Amino acid sequence: VTFRGGTVYARREGLTVRFCEAQFHRGDANGDGLNDVSDAIHIFSFLFLGGPAPGCREAANTDDSPVLDISDGIFLLTFLFLGGVVPPPPGAPSRAPCGPDPGGPSSNLGCERYDGCG
Repeated sequence: VTFRGGTVYARREGLTVRFCEAQFHRGDANGDGLNDVSDAIHIFSFLFLGGPAPGCREAANTDDSPVLDISDGIFLLTFLFLGGVVPPPPGAPSRAPCGPDPGGPSSNLGCERYDGCG
């Protein structure tokens, strides 16, 4: 089975493989469960300084566009400090429940690890 660019092999006949959509907060790039300035710093560090990739790129995709880019950090800072638009679902702002990407797998940039729902 191919899923999001990876291959999963089943070794037993009749094995059922279920794929669950990742649960996350949009705008929480560093996975700490909050939407704050540290998330914008994490995005900019990854994009421009060779910092670590977000464990959940879809959470860092603050504006829910097809790509993770500078506009995501700017969108978040505008929301936080200038009264800009709230990041799209799921789970923004950070006190809202986590959830899967409502756009489904076709819009997902990937979410390997997200610890902010705990």
